[in-house]
Amino acid sequence: MKNVGLMTEKNCTGCRACEQLCPVKCIKMTANNEGFLLPQVQEDVCIGCSVCVNNCPQNNKLKLNSIREVLCVKNKDDVSLSKSASGGVFPVLAEFVLENNGLVFGSTYDEEVNVLNIGIDNKDEIEKIQGSKYVQSDTKGTFTEAKIALDSGRMVLYTGTPCQIGGLKAFLRKDYDNLITAEIICHGVPSLKFFKAFLEYLNNKYGRKITGIDFRCKDRGWGNAVYRLFYKKNGKNIKKVVYTDKSSYYDAFLKGNICRKSCYSCLYARGQRIADITMGDFWGAEEFHKNFNSINGASYLSLNTEKGIRYLKAIENKFDYEKSDYKYAIKYNHNLEKPTPISNKRDFIYEEFIKLGNNGYKIFDYDCLKPSVGIKKKITNRLPAKLRNWLKKL
Repeated sequence: MKNVGLMTEKNCTGCRACEQLCPVKCIKMTANNEGFLLPQVQEDVCIGCSVCVNNCPQNNKLKLNSIREVLCVKNKDDVSLSKSASGGVFPVLAEFVLENNGLVFGSTYDEEVNVLNIGIDNKDEIEKIQGSKYVQSDTKGTFTEAKIALDSGRMVLYTGTPCQIGGLKAFLRKDYDNLITAEIICHGVPSLKFFKAFLEYLNNKYGRKITGIDFRCKDRGWGNAVYRLFYKKNGKNIKKVVYTDKSSYYDAFLKGNICRKSCYSCLYARGQRIADITMGDFWGAEEFHKNFNSINGASYLSLNTEKGIRYLKAIENKFDYEKSDYKYAIKYNHNLEKPTPISNKRDFIYEEFIKLGNNGYKIFDYDCLKPSVGIKKKITNRLPAKLRNWLKKL
């Protein structure tokens, strides 16, 4: 294979490393019918240098790290914790880098609720790139931006899915002492096209243009009970809290029905990790760490390199934490050790979605996406957060 033009939907993650590495810029990332980015090569411009395939993280052996330490963590700042999806690790990581004149990369929503990676250099912008998105974020040109900052000597924190961290490292082609990488525990990613169809469905349902969505708000405590929609009414910003068990998109995401094809054979969902730090929900924390039975959440944090250990040491006073064990975390967070399994609905859902063309939003009325949540879960979701936590102790 002389270039990435033959990469398939089952092995490409859409990281954009090849596009940004190409010396003659003959690679363009283009969305397929499902809405996932894939490389398209201008063969008449390609010089056959093979830089793209020789550095593609999906096409070469990954340099992974053994986990050094596992922690159960919670941010001491209650305000910051309340705005975070789980235990509030990310804002502390970001603040440290920004206080040292660094640059922090993460995913955000733009004005049209597209999801993309950006770099920030101001603490006031941290909230922009905080929180779970539940859709694939486009890395755009951030690998190149990160390299420019690194080469100038600035500290850089790059956060993203494991495959995005793998893409960044493939693009950089060398280690940087001033680079810190932090990956999220990833369940898999739906396409932006499918997500935007969901927003259009909500626009029609509520008769308002949705201007934002918070998939992991804590209005009813930490967990998957509710999400929050934002829209304008009479010039005012309005938020609406919706139970997740009523959402076809949310249900399909959690069940692995709408992920990118390569997610189901993810090379990064294993005990060895690509990033310096791995972070995510520590589901079941209260079972192993009695001091972390909180309605505000707890994070799993693994330190996978010496750099990660040094980094945490510089900010550890910002956290309440206890040493933990990998085996505790994987009991309720299986994506730490294996990919989400592909469902028998996955291909059918996207096939029907493609058939609908410009009316793709109508897929969310189809039976194949009708939420199927047990009555016990529905009742639990509607209980006050403190009562739910108390019941966990029984």
